[in-house]
Amino acid sequence: MGAPLPVLNFFSKVRSLVIREIVGGFKRTLQPIMGLLRRVPLRVRGIVLVGLPLVAVVISATLAFLGSHQRANIEADVQRHFQMVSDLSDVITLMVNAETGMRGYLLTQRDEFLQPYATASQNLSPAMAHLRALAEAEPELNPRLEKLHRLNQLQPLIDRQMSDLAMQRQYVTAPNTFNTEIYSHLAYGKRLMDEIRVNLSAMQAEEGRLLSERVQEINAIRQRDYLAVFLVLGVALGARLIAWYLFNTGVLRRVKHLVENARALRRGDSLPFLPSSKLDALGDLEQEISLAGEQFAAQDGNRKSERSITSARQDSSEDQNQTRANQQ
Repeated sequence: MGAPLPVLNFFSKVRSLVIREIVGGFKRTLQPIMGLLRRVPLRVRGIVLVGLPLVAVVISATLAFLGSHQRANIEADVQRHFQMVSDLSDVITLMVNAETGMRGYLLTQRDEFLQPYATASQNLSPAMAHLRALAEAEPELNPRLEKLHRLNQLQPLIDRQMSDLAMQRQYVTAPNTFNTEIYSHLAYGKRLMDEIRVNLSAMQAEEGRLLSERVQEINAIRQRDYLAVFLVLGVALGARLIAWYLFNTGVLRRVKHLVENARALRRGDSLPFLPSSKLDALGDLEQEISLAGEQFAAQDGNRKSERSITSARQDSSEDQNQTRANQQ
């Protein structure tokens, strides 16, 4: 069931009143501004109207340049974070392969199982050096110091683990090796590997956090660029509306008044519009037409006075002639 008709009429009236008040407030706000613009000379208006879009374009271009520069830096950071995560995964893989290969060698006493260990021994030093270079390239101070601190903690653990794995290799050729001694080395290696995994996992988590922050920064820059585009469009549209208003009120209306004054001047009538006090080309033309109208009015007054004097003289002469004729 619909609402009663009086209720609908009431809400319709309230909405109309609200809209009327909003529009009226907007007009009242713009009236002082428009009044100020009407008093601005034509040349200054032209400079302002040309300068507003240019300022908007310059601001937009500056924001776009800064945003592009910031995005380039952030994208470099993102690439570095991805590379850091990849290198950390490579280090974990190398350590696991080294441990697995040495255990396979201890169980089988076959040299082909030492290949993963040999590969890890060869690649771990370059991998750690690359991780240190990436950490030193971190632009922010606190994350850079944190990464270098963790790498300084990680390097001795890796060195001890690789040294212990190298020591375990001699047990294959040693005839008097006890299982308890081998077990102690394996347990020691497991503790080292657990600690290495903890450090590497913490570093990966930190890289993930930094990567998320960089992505948020890119999104914020993108939103700022969108906002700048909309603001520039709004400024450009507002400038065009102001230009139309100023051209309509400051040029077309004054030209129309000049035309009416020129027609009145041609007919010999009084000027219907007074000249404005604006110091521009149209203001000069208005003043010249007004002065010309005053001069024409003065000349017309002088001619009328001369005709009146001439007519009075003629009438006086006729009266004198008539009087003389009557006397004769």
